[in-house]
Amino acid sequence: RTSYKRVGKLRDPYSRVLTCQFSPDSTLIAAVVDGERVRIWNALFGEIVNVLEGHHIEPITCCAFAPDGSTLVTGSGDKTFALWNVSETQGLPFYHSRAHDSWVHSVAFSPNGKLLATSSLDKKVNLWA
Repeated sequence: RTSYKRVGKLRDPYSRVLTCQFSPDSTLIAAVVDGERVRIWNALFGEIVNVLEGHHIEPITCCAFAPDGSTLVTGSGDKTFALWNVSETQGLPFYHSRAHDSWVHSVAFSPNGKLLATSSLDKKVNLWA
């Protein structure tokens, strides 16, 4: 494919969108907004269906869906990552851990969902199972 045209627009009315990720089935889009929270949109209708917030003390820098789409991982400037149940609308993360000696800049699940990778400016990629 050599070109794309815009077919929709999701807008956060109050915040800057820093990064975004599609769920594996393309029905949801998770977006880090102002580094403070993650808004999850229904990709088809453009409605916000969930907001994840409340555990990181420094800006959220990245996010990624697990292959089954039920879990979202976030990384942060507080050197931690957190795992969230995407469908839980009133909860905190179900797992939260210190990951690095510097900001977590990227997170990724393995295709089978059994491993999680986190990377940082501390010159490390850490693997979690």
